[in-house]
Amino acid sequence: MKKILLLVALTISVSSVKAQGLNVGLSTLASIVKVDVNYQLDERFDVGAFYGLGIKSIGFPHYLGGVSKYQFQKIENNKGLFTSYIGLSVGLSITPSYVEEELNLFTGQTTFKKIDGVKKFCGSAFIGGEKFFGKSEVFSTFSELHFGYMPNYLAYGIKGLLNAVDGQGDSNPSKHSWWALQFGMRFHFGN
Repeated sequence: MKKILLLVALTISVSSVKAQGLNVGLSTLASIVKVDVNYQLDERFDVGAFYGLGIKSIGFPHYLGGVSKYQFQKIENNKGLFTSYIGLSVGLSITPSYVEEELNLFTGQTTFKKIDGVKKFCGSAFIGGEKFFGKSEVFSTFSELHFGYMPNYLAYGIKGLLNAVDGQGDSNPSKHSWWALQFGMRFHFGN
């Protein structure tokens, strides 16, 4: 609840900045769900804040921070309006404390291990593309490829699956990686 109130307070406080527009995004893959709020300062430049939801039961980190994005000229073709962009993001990854349960199949014994929470500074440079829908361009879908150090749920799942296939089911793969994919949608308000 505190995180939602923080996001609402940030949105209200930043709304006093003179901006051409506002967009709110919802995405997945690097985080289970990531919400971002961006202000379009001019035709090409956005700044904003984001929050990526963590999962306490597996110790997957929450991720919050700021982002800036430079948008290239919009291109219209027979499939609609499209733009590409580059950007930078910086943030803090907060891994909650959790208890890991291990079952030994040979002895039938269960052991519990407490994993302490960790805070890490993260960031990335990214490239992306966005496709707009409708005459008023109120809705868009986007995809981004990030390079940097950040939480990455997709990489965590892939590593866990590969470890299980290799018979290393008890190993705990890293929840951070040097790359991430992000897919989502944005709603645009204002000019």
